[in-house]
Amino acid sequence: GDGFAEHYYKTLQNSPKLLPRYYKDVSKITRPGLDGTMRSSTLQDMIEDLDMLSSSDFDTVEVTSLMSQESHSGGILVVADGYFTSQERPARNFTQNFFLAPQEKGYFVLTDMFKFVDFSEANDAITEGAAICVKKLPPDATITLVEDAFKHFGEIRRGGVEVRHKRSFSYGFVEFKEESAAQAAIEASPVMFDWRSVYVEKKRPGYISYWESPSSGPGIIYRSEEMSVTKDPGNN
Repeated sequence: GDGFAEHYYKTLQNSPKLLPRYYKDVSKITRPGLDGTMRSSTLQDMIEDLDMLSSSDFDTVEVTSLMSQESHSGGILVVADGYFTSQERPARNFTQNFFLAPQEKGYFVLTDMFKFVDFSEANDAITEGAAICVKKLPPDATITLVEDAFKHFGEIRRGGVEVRHKRSFSYGFVEFKEESAAQAAIEASPVMFDWRSVYVEKKRPGYISYWESPSSGPGIIYRSEEMSVTKDPGNN
């Protein structure tokens, strides 16, 4: 799933006319129409709608999270979240779900569902500025340790802790229910964590993109919501 996503979104960014190669005639594709209504059809009818980047007047694509798991009959379910950017208009978030069906050599996209997602639609309760980035975590940092270190600043949203381990460094994100809790943690930086100091700053949208510096190497992402482990780019 990781390898597919890396190639797919690089193709979307650099060579969108080559996107049909990921599909077959039987592929089912869902895209938003001009009026926002979702419509589905096969590759032949939707081929012009594959390039959501240029058709929506955006310049770049960033993928901020990726999850994949094995599914029915040897297929793979891939869920990607990210955003489009433009110099002429505000960035816009999206979510895209793929089902990769096996074929003789590799996989092809059997179903593809793309949808723009507004922040309010994703979670009306999320408070802007209530999330922080925690830098210089120790390599053995866990979800539980991060929660214990920051819960005294305020209530943490369910599933609001993420820890990322790269080859040469580790960091994490914490999302509180209240912006004041995040601000308190930022003002307290550096914070003691397992007998060492870690540094806290406000999490910015798209803080770490899927195309994180290759020099940082492969890694693992831990998310508290599902307590699952997701391979990071380069760890295919």
